[in-house]
Amino acid sequence: MSVDVQKLNDDLWDVILPQVKNSAVFIDDNAAECLHWNGGVMKLINAGAVAVKEFSPLESGLPNQTKAVFLTCSPLVGRARTTMDAVIKASNFSSCVAVTGGGKKVHAMAYSLLDEGNSAPLPQDPFYTIEAEMRDLMMAENRDPEKVVEAKVIFLPLFAINFGGEKNHILLTPPFVGLFPTFQFESSKSYKSGKPHPGKKKQPHAILDDVSLTKDIRLSLVHLADSLHCLLNKISGRTEVYSLGHFSNLIAGEISRRKAESWSNLTVQSGDVSLDASLILVDRTLDLATPCSHGSSALLDRIMAALPHLPGHTTDVAVDMTALRHPKKSGVNVVGYPLGCLATVSVPGEKTGGQGELLDLLASGRRQKEIILGLHRQIVSAAISSKVRSTPPKAERITPKVIEALIEEFAGHPNAVQSYGTLLQHSLCVSQALAHPISQMFDYMSGAEKVLLQNLSLEDGKSPSAVEKTKEILNQVEMMICSRHDRGFTMNALLALLVHLFALPLATVDYSSLKNSVQTALEEDFNEEELGGEFSVNDASVDVSHIFRVLEYVSKARENLRKYRTLYSQEYSQRTVTLRPFLAQLMVDVLNPSLTPVPDLVCMTTGVGHSAGITGLLRSSFGHLMSAAWPNPPGEAKLVIVFVIGGITGEEVRLIRETLWSVKDKTALAAAPKTVIVGGTQILSPDDVVKSLLAANWQ
Repeated sequence: MSVDVQKLNDDLWDVILPQVKNSAVFIDDNAAECLHWNGGVMKLINAGAVAVKEFSPLESGLPNQTKAVFLTCSPLVGRARTTMDAVIKASNFSSCVAVTGGGKKVHAMAYSLLDEGNSAPLPQDPFYTIEAEMRDLMMAENRDPEKVVEAKVIFLPLFAINFGGEKNHILLTPPFVGLFPTFQFESSKSYKSGKPHPGKKKQPHAILDDVSLTKDIRLSLVHLADSLHCLLNKISGRTEVYSLGHFSNLIAGEISRRKAESWSNLTVQSGDVSLDASLILVDRTLDLATPCSHGSSALLDRIMAALPHLPGHTTDVAVDMTALRHPKKSGVNVVGYPLGCLATVSVPGEKTGGQGELLDLLASGRRQKEIILGLHRQIVSAAISSKVRSTPPKAERITPKVIEALIEEFAGHPNAVQSYGTLLQHSLCVSQALAHPISQMFDYMSGAEKVLLQNLSLEDGKSPSAVEKTKEILNQVEMMICSRHDRGFTMNALLALLVHLFALPLATVDYSSLKNSVQTALEEDFNEEELGGEFSVNDASVDVSHIFRVLEYVSKARENLRKYRTLYSQEYSQRTVTLRPFLAQLMVDVLNPSLTPVPDLVCMTTGVGHSAGITGLLRSSFGHLMSAAWPNPPGEAKLVIVFVIGGITGEEVRLIRETLWSVKDKTALAAAPKTVIVGGTQILSPDDVVKSLLAANWQ
C-alpha cells in the first residue's frame, strides 16, 4: 500500500495540458513551483501554449491571442479573482479556462467568510457563477458582439510536490508555506479544558466557528483539509486521520466531516477490516526546538539555510553555475549566467544513471559526510568517462573546495556538461552550501547548543536546581549576545537559539536582564537584510516584550500533553544530555505494536475508499454518543503519512527513517512492512521559524 505523489501530479498535468493548446497561459507562483518539480515550463510549451506569463493584474494577452488558461493553486476569490478579472478586461479573449486548486466547498466557505455581514444569498454553485461572470467580462471587452464566448472553471487539487528521487521523497505543499500554527493559551481556554482521553474518538472542530483565527487562516485551513482529503481519496482502502495540536485537530475534523457528508459512504465497516492508511497531522509549535537547532546532521537542512531560494520559489534553491563558464577571465563579473537548482528535468543527451541520487539522499535525511563522499566518486567517474581527465585525482581529504575544483575541470567541455548537467548542478549546490559563511556559523552555534544543553536539569522545572541551571544557561546566552560580533553570530541565529532553549523547555525565571540585552542588540544591529524585513526599528525598540511573550508560549506548548513534555533526555552511560525531537518520540510509539493507544494522539475517523458508512454519519451528528469507540492504532496501517503543519526539517526526516528501519527488523512487523511518507508545508530553517514566530505582526 502506497500513494505515489509524483504519479498523482502527473495525472493532474495530463488533464491540464490538453487545455493549453493555442492558449496564453497565466500561472501563479505556487502553480509554477508545482510545475517546476513536474517537468518545468517546457511542458506547457510542448503542449502547444503560445505564451506563458505571470498570473498578475499587470499582464494581458496580445491582440491575436483569443484563448487564455489561468493556473492558480488558490480559490478564485479575493486577490486571485481580482487578478483574473483584470487580465480578462485588458485582453481580447473569447475563450477562458480557469484551473483552480480550490474545490466547490472551499469556494463556498470562502464566500461565507469574505461576505460576512452581506445579506446577499450565496451562490449554490460557485463555479457556475464564476463562469457566468467570466463570460460577461469577455462580452464587454469583445469587439465582435456576435462572437460566441466560452468560460470554464476546472478544479484540480494542485497543491503538492514530490521533493526527492525514485526511492525517497518528502511531501511538500507550496500553497500553504505561510500557514504556521498559533498558540491558543489566551484565545481559547476550552482547548486546555477539553483535553481528550488518549486515542479516543473526538468530535470534529469547526474551522469557521473559530473566531480566534483570522479569515485568511481559516480559509487556508479549509483549503488544506480539502487538498489532503483529495489525496486520501486516491488510496483504495480504509483510512484513519489522527492529529496532535490545535490546527491539526481543525484540519483532521474537516477531513472527517467531508467523508461523513458523502452519500457514497454507505457501506458499513466492521471492526475486523484492516487499516490501510493512517494520516497523522502534527502542529509545528509542539516542537520548535528541532527546527531552531543548528546541530542538524542532515545535509538538506544546511542547504536550505545557506543558499537563497530560487526567485518565486519556497522549496528549491539557486545554485551559482559560473564555475562552468568558459573561457574564464579574472576580474570579470558574470551577469545573467543561468542558475542551477535541485529539481531535475530530462535533457536530450544527458546520461541519467545515478545523477538524481542526491535528491534521494537528501529526502532520506542522509548525513553530510556520506553524501560528499558519494558525490566525489560520481564526479571523478564522470570526468574520466567523458575524457575531461584521464586519471583519478590523488588521495586527499575531500572538502567543498576539492569538489568545486573537480567541477571546474568540466568548463570548456560542453558535451560533458550536457551529459552530466544534473550531477554538476547538485555537486555545486552541496559545495556552495558547505563553504558558505552561514555553514561555518552553524558549526559554531551547534557547539554552543551542545554546551548549553549539558547544563539542563532533568529535575522538575520548579525545583531549585532547575531554576539555578536555567539562570546559568540564560546568562551564557546573554554573554553570547554581547560578544556576537567577535564570534560571528547574527541576531537571527541567537533568537533561534532562544526559541530552541525555551522549547525544551526551561524553568521559569526572571528574564529582565536578558530582555534588555536583546533590545539593545536589536537596536544596534538591525538591518532589513539580516532580519528579512520582518522586524522594524520601532518593533525592536518598543516591543521586545512581544518576543518574550511568544517565548513563554513556546515553553508551554506541550503542557497539556500526557507524554512528550520534554525534548531532551540523559544517556546514563555517558552522562550527557541529548535532544529528543518530538516527531522522533511520537513515531517510536506509533510504530510500536505493543503500545495501544498512542498517548495524546487524537483520532478523527475517516473512511476513505472503504467507508466508515452509517457509523461515520452518526458520529458526525452525535459525536458524544460515539466517543467511546476505540480506533485502530495508526501503526497498524500499511501506509503511514506524517504531515507537519508549519514545516519539517531534514533532521526529523532522518530520524523517522531510522525509526522505521529499526522497527521493520522486528519479528512483529516483519510480515507487514510499512511505507512511511513524511511531509510538511515547507522545509524549515532556523531563520524561517524566527520570521514566522517572532515577527511583531505575529498573532
